[in-house]
Amino acid sequence: MNRKKSNGFTIFETMFALGLGVIILAGVFAVYLSAKKLFQFQERIFTEQAKLNFVTYTLWQNIGMAGYAGCANIQKLKLSDHTNFNFSFANALQGYDSNNLPSYLIDKVRSHTDVFVVKKANGDITRVTENVSRNATTIKVMQNPATQDNSVVLVSDCENADLTTATNLLGQIVILKDKLAHDYYAGLAEAARFDETAYFIGDSARVDDSGNEIYCLYMLINQGNKQELAEGVDNMQVSYGVARTHLNKVDSYLNADTVTKLKLWEKVLSVKILLHTQTPVSSEANYTIYINLRERNL
Repeated sequence: MNRKKSNGFTIFETMFALGLGVIILAGVFAVYLSAKKLFQFQERIFTEQAKLNFVTYTLWQNIGMAGYAGCANIQKLKLSDHTNFNFSFANALQGYDSNNLPSYLIDKVRSHTDVFVVKKANGDITRVTENVSRNATTIKVMQNPATQDNSVVLVSDCENADLTTATNLLGQIVILKDKLAHDYYAGLAEAARFDETAYFIGDSARVDDSGNEIYCLYMLINQGNKQELAEGVDNMQVSYGVARTHLNKVDSYLNADTVTKLKLWEKVLSVKILLHTQTPVSSEANYTIYINLRERNL
């Protein structure tokens, strides 16, 4: 009598198959973890680069336009400044260190970091649509340039200018806080918001997963509330390219204190900004930006 052969697996074969399956699954899981880490790393690179690109563009756009006053350079205008911003060619760009700050920045800036302040007209310019006489306190424009966060207005006709404050935000008739010092003519004069913007490193009052304080690069317009530009930037060092002996050519880069002591702010042609990030995507955490001042023609 013949016995039927068993079609099942032996214990050895079962254990071998299970072991092989575990090894395969472990390999697949290792590949998955590796791919996940690579994706996260690439995502960090993209996020960090996007942040730095945004910062670069913002600083390039604003620093490069320091001293901008619409149709004419601030140096060529007869300006009547009715505000406390002291807008002039000499102080269109000014720098400070954390030990020598304007009063409105005290307690906002991280120690041992640099600050710079840019003064300029905003690029959103509107036309004056009716003639305006000297001592007037209203102007009619195509669109009110004042906003909730910024009501300081520069009125200019490329020869004369008034820097004053709007008391209303709506309507084509802008009511001014001060009497204008010049006559302006429809179609020839224009109005724009004025920005005094400070850039600095400050504490965000947040912490990361390890409990470390998170610092940010901030901007603050017309001494108002600070606005976060970039998270994870914990240091900024700024030097200024000055033309001391050559016309329109940078001779050397100096820190803010030196430029102030030597009274060289009018000679500044470019800015070198060194940023340090808290979450570098490589061993290099420093990022350097060079920006030329487009409104400087010495």
